[in-house]
Amino acid sequence: MIAPVPVAAVTPRARYVTLRPYTAVRATMIPNLGLRLVFPPAWTGALVLAVTNPLFRATALPRAGGVVLTARGGFHHRYCGNVFAALHRFRVSLLVCTSDAVRHYASDLIFVAPPTGPAPRAVRRTSPWAAWATRLLCARPRRRVIRKRAMRWMGAEAVTLEVRSQTVIGGQELLAARVRASPRPVRILGLAVYDGRPWRARAARFHCEASRDPYTDCMVVARRPHRPVRRWHMVLVTGRGSVRVSW
Repeated sequence: MIAPVPVAAVTPRARYVTLRPYTAVRATMIPNLGLRLVFPPAWTGALVLAVTNPLFRATALPRAGGVVLTARGGFHHRYCGNVFAALHRFRVSLLVCTSDAVRHYASDLIFVAPPTGPAPRAVRRTSPWAAWATRLLCARPRRRVIRKRAMRWMGAEAVTLEVRSQTVIGGQELLAARVRASPRPVRILGLAVYDGRPWRARAARFHCEASRDPYTDCMVVARRPHRPVRRWHMVLVTGRGSVRVSW
């Protein structure tokens, strides 16, 4: 069992993180103390939180905030879990691990807006689709049709992930996917790409745009591996659960 910690060592302290369109951050949490997530209070809209480890709980708070708690107080081992958060155009992947070490402890993660540019609603940027289309015109892509799909029930919604094609352009892999949710749409928190057995995560970014109801078209850009890959995996993360497709 984790040993008691001196009270002075766990005095509430804040850690500041600058937001990007996709932000990855790690945090250490001492059981029973919790971790609060604070976003810029001027932003309106619903904060969506999803947790991958059932030993943790994540709850959205008023005024663009959230709290992460452990589901039980006594731990004999170190536990970790991912907390996926989405607010406006920003997506956050937070890796939370329990520990009795206070060296990296923080009670609050305060996310601040980027230092340049207006608030998210006023940001004007070129669509990633235009950039990818430009690369397609300037390069000689090698395209492979995939047509692999998987469906999972998430409550009353049936969510289907279909990987449609895989295109190699220079040093990148472009994966075209389509998400179908019926009878109601689901909020897409992330699309991750893995390869091999055991799985190895690939550095990737994604962009999704609603096409026609109930479909959403997505594009994932991943760095091309240096060696041949025989097995690929794509995982769709939503506010209700996840769907995996392998090919």
